[in-house]
Amino acid sequence: MSNADDLPTTRDRRPRPPRRVHATLVRFGTAEREIVRARAHEAGRPVACFIRELAIGNPVAGRPRPVHDALIREMTELANTLATLVQDLEPDTLVIRPRLDAARATLVALIHRLGRPQNP
Repeated sequence: MSNADDLPTTRDRRPRPPRRVHATLVRFGTAEREIVRARAHEAGRPVACFIRELAIGNPVAGRPRPVHDALIREMTELANTLATLVQDLEPDTLVIRPRLDAARATLVALIHRLGRPQNP
């Protein structure tokens, strides 16, 4: 048995967690594996950490995702449609072309902002 004072510490003098030296094999079917991988991805955790945290009863916090990936794909399709409309405009519609192009650029910028994870 060791005393808490005997544990190695980090720079800020907090005790380090014990090393994980034991491996346990878990077998999944193909469909089960994909479900676990998808749930780990949604939580923003590696699969091994996700499984360990669930197994020992620690709650798995989800990754803060303000917008679902499907919505980002739909917004991207809309931006592509706007780009096509700008290209297909007749030369005599020069007044609306810059406004459509600006709307497309704004939408693309929004897509990029929403697709990046936020830093805490």
